[in-house]
Amino acid sequence: MRERGPQHIDVENPGEGFWEQIRKGDLDLYAVYEPPSKLLQDAVKEFKGKKTESRYTEEHIRYESRRPGEYTDKLEIDYVPLKKCPWPLPGEPLEPGDDLWRDVRQFIYDHVDLPDDRLYDLLTAWIMATWLREAWPVVPYIFFHGPVSSGKTRGLEVLHALCYRAIMGCNMSESAVFRAVERWKPTVLLDETEIYTKEGRTAVQNLLNAGYRRNQYAIRVRTVEKGTPVLDLFDVFGFKALAGTKGFKDTLESRSIAINMGKNLRKIRFQIDKEGALKLRSRLLLWRWRRLFDGLDGFDGFLGGVPKLLNFTDGRVMELFSCLVAVTNEGREAIISYARKLHNERIDAEETSIEAEVTETIAKCAGSVVNNRFSTAIIRETFNQPRPEKEKWKTTSIGWVIKRLGFKKKRMQDGTRGWLWNERLLRRWMKRYGIPPTILEKPSSPSKPSNPDIANAPLQEKMDFLLGELSCAGGGSTGELAEKLGVPVREAARILGRMQLEGRVFMARADFWKAVSG
Repeated sequence: MRERGPQHIDVENPGEGFWEQIRKGDLDLYAVYEPPSKLLQDAVKEFKGKKTESRYTEEHIRYESRRPGEYTDKLEIDYVPLKKCPWPLPGEPLEPGDDLWRDVRQFIYDHVDLPDDRLYDLLTAWIMATWLREAWPVVPYIFFHGPVSSGKTRGLEVLHALCYRAIMGCNMSESAVFRAVERWKPTVLLDETEIYTKEGRTAVQNLLNAGYRRNQYAIRVRTVEKGTPVLDLFDVFGFKALAGTKGFKDTLESRSIAINMGKNLRKIRFQIDKEGALKLRSRLLLWRWRRLFDGLDGFDGFLGGVPKLLNFTDGRVMELFSCLVAVTNEGREAIISYARKLHNERIDAEETSIEAEVTETIAKCAGSVVNNRFSTAIIRETFNQPRPEKEKWKTTSIGWVIKRLGFKKKRMQDGTRGWLWNERLLRRWMKRYGIPPTILEKPSSPSKPSNPDIANAPLQEKMDFLLGELSCAGGGSTGELAEKLGVPVREAARILGRMQLEGRVFMARADFWKAVSG
């Protein structure tokens, strides 16, 4: 019998690298970019950063209806364009021109009213960065946030018109989203107002958690065989934008650039300019290929000196803005200025956070440290002092914050909840939150007894003495009372804590005790 040849199958593929599915007339074809020959690569390096046309004079673009793929003795694969492409396709590649940045920026300006002029440059950079997905180790998310009818969805529509392989992912199941992102490497746009189910919201959260840094994978159970789960790993890295009325979880806010939308203050285009968007995508495609060619020796060159431009901020903000600064030309100053604004806002938010407030309260109560421990109850009382009754925090909630700050649990001598004193850790957090070190009252060393008789008296007499002092003076700090009693501050704090439990004294404000009247 004559041997049968390998089985031939067609596999739908949108392209990768230097070939991409496009729309040419009524046909969906592959546009294949043939960069200048290898012999010219060394010459290209010399031209980087210079205006010249010669570096691309030997490039060619051809069109194919299919491309050969993998093959074995038993199987041959040909790649063919997707029959139904879920994103707006570019047309025949067009010369990018020197005005590409300005034209993309103008398109955004014509279609959406943003609250800050710098955001037009920022979104221009974000759109262009999506066309170089392969170049970045970390990508920022965009979050259009605001009330109903504030332009959030229009923001997504503009990104959908211009970004690389932009798909609206709201009507896709969780499994479909993960598989589509891994297979097609698209830019995912999610309108939270169209995600109705709890499961859908969880899928979005999972997608965002795993997809902002390269080489982090989402793990899902494919099936269970003989009681053993079979796992799938999905590469969901890539650019994503979201619109919604509610904020992100804290973990995602730090990975996003939030744009707070509002009612339009100027006239914008009523409908998206589809013809203009098609031309821009076609120009961006050739721009993409040329930049990929420039980066053949490694994409580290794209980031170049970016870290130096963003050295005023921390690592997370630097990660968010690095790829945006790397693709800019005319808008770099505006983007760096906006990065500085975001950095300052995050510093302000940290300094007014619950963690910052609790840190400041611990510092104010340093005089109440007893046997190298401080009481949760005293921190709670001091923390709640300026708050109305409905806003007071419970001991358990305060304890969770103290635990997040890194303090170790240790019961007080009377069995109540407490923590090991760690001044080094406390000063570190104070520096982080901008709390002046003068607030910290160090637990003081034993002072000379000003009243030797009462210093050696039984506990009940010491308590009566302190109650009399507080009644006469109208109140006092732990340090002042320790000096009058002739004992160390820690011992005075322990006695005052006991009196507080018995309802004889209370802390009127941070480390200021008063007697309970009547």
